Amino acid sequence: HPSGKNIFDLADVCIDDYNPVGDAIVTVPGLETPIAPVSNIVDFTIAHWLEIEAIRQCVAAGIVPPVWNSANTPGGDSKNAAYVATYKPRIKSL
Repeated sequence: HPSGKNIFDLADVCIDDYNPVGDAIVTVPGLETPIAPVSNIVDFTIAHWLEIEAIRQCVAAGIVPPVWNSANTPGGDSKNAAYVATYKPRIKSL
C-alpha cells in the first residue's frame, strides 16, 4: 500500500488465518514450486463460521434473516421466489 501500512494497521478487526508462507502445502518431486494452496479452504471455513454466528445472534435477538434455500430441496425455489420479489429491485443479478 502507498502509505506503507498493512491491513492490520487500518482494520478494526483482522482475522489471521495462519496460512503458511507461500500458501501451498504440497511438494511434488521434480517440481520446484509447491502446490495446493490452503487459504481457500481455511478462509471459506472462517467466512462460513462468521455467517453462522451472525445468524445465530440475529435469531437470538428475534430477527429472522433471509436465508437462501437450496433449489435441490423440496420447495426451495418457491421459498426463494419471495426473496427474489422482495430484493430484485435492490439486487439486479437476482
